[in-house]
Amino acid sequence: MLRTAFLLLACATVLSAGEVAAPWTGRIVIVESVSGGAKQGDKREQEALATTLQERAARLRERLKQATPTVARTLRTDLAHIEAELEQLAIERGGTVDLGRTEYAIGATRTLVDGDEARVVIDRARAVAVVRAGGRAETVRLSPPPAAIALDDAQDAAAVFDVATRRGTLKVDDRKYIVTIAAGLPNAYAQGLLPGQSDPLARALAALPGLPVLVENERDGVVRRWTVTVCTPGLIDETDW
Repeated sequence: MLRTAFLLLACATVLSAGEVAAPWTGRIVIVESVSGGAKQGDKREQEALATTLQERAARLRERLKQATPTVARTLRTDLAHIEAELEQLAIERGGTVDLGRTEYAIGATRTLVDGDEARVVIDRARAVAVVRAGGRAETVRLSPPPAAIALDDAQDAAAVFDVATRRGTLKVDDRKYIVTIAAGLPNAYAQGLLPGQSDPLARALAALPGLPVLVENERDGVVRRWTVTVCTPGLIDETDW
């Protein structure tokens, strides 16, 4: 899950030649979702069940942010069962079900990442992050970016947030992902990569030359997506962090 890969997102502003690019500030939202294929069963009943499961999952994720390590293990097990039910429901109803949402407040010097299981404040100048999860806070140093890689068979794609993109494939272990990159925006996964990140997809995305605005993988009739749904520039107040 990429929700556990705490992300730092800072979009660049392109200015005319000879000027210094000001740091982008504003808010970003990334949503993880699954989509199914053929429709089966009663749609109204399925939608009601999906809403109930999503509400339960949201409550569990909020509890995870304050839970002790022992309680957190139980909550993660419960959350995994709910996510499996949501994925199966997506297959049956033939629609899209959101699994998780991460919000970013990007200030001039720091970034606040409010994820499903943790709250992270990243000091970009000092290259350190304070991770608040499990009822405690831990300061960690940001990892250096991995060696750069490129998408296979990349081609020009439609602009996203008024930025040109390219779309190609990325192979990670035995899975193939279709990735859309905005080369004019910094790679969030690289800048927010934390020590000990074990997710191979997160590490691979961190090595790409630009911001992955859409990541898709189809497996067993289910399409899983990580989508940048909001990229709104604006001033961010960092005083309460």
